[in-house]
Amino acid sequence: MSIYQYLNSKENFRVPEFKEGDMLLAMPFVPDLYFNKSVVVITQCTEEAYIGVMLNRRIQGRAEIKVEDRLWVLPSALFAGGPLGDNIINVLYRHSEDVGDSMQLNKDVYFSIGNLELFRQIHDCTLDVENAYLYIGLCVWSRKQLQQELKEGYWTVIAGQADLIFKVEPELLWDKLATDISLSDDCRNLLPEDPQDN
Repeated sequence: MSIYQYLNSKENFRVPEFKEGDMLLAMPFVPDLYFNKSVVVITQCTEEAYIGVMLNRRIQGRAEIKVEDRLWVLPSALFAGGPLGDNIINVLYRHSEDVGDSMQLNKDVYFSIGNLELFRQIHDCTLDVENAYLYIGLCVWSRKQLQQELKEGYWTVIAGQADLIFKVEPELLWDKLATDISLSDDCRNLLPEDPQDN
């Protein structure tokens, strides 16, 4: 039994509360190796489900969007956002105001699904591409499923911070957060170096 499972087996354990914009840091005990060393930002909490995107799985290449008879190649970095909905491009961006129909996660962080106006601004470089990331796919849990995974110690909740998303190299984000919460070397060694080692 892990220390997380032992602590969480106590009767007074409460699932940590979190909200849109907060992040989930994968722990060594996460059962699905797809999520090995992953950091997920929660983009939506509903009565039925939690939805988010994985922040730190970069994909080589650029997103291509067909608009009428034109093909836009978007310059923003492209990431695997999760295992579901891989036919829609999502945008996480930092801006002083909402661009189009977006969900506000933090003071100046927004999330949007398939937003053509955002794609146009990224394509035309009127929205700073260093403050906009593109994601293919989503992470989706039922409320009961994610609450159980939190109870089992598979995830740690990190308060959302725009600087963590946009000023830390995505590939270094898991290590930075693991250091910030003082995750021991013993725990780190339980994880394979390469997320594909499954």
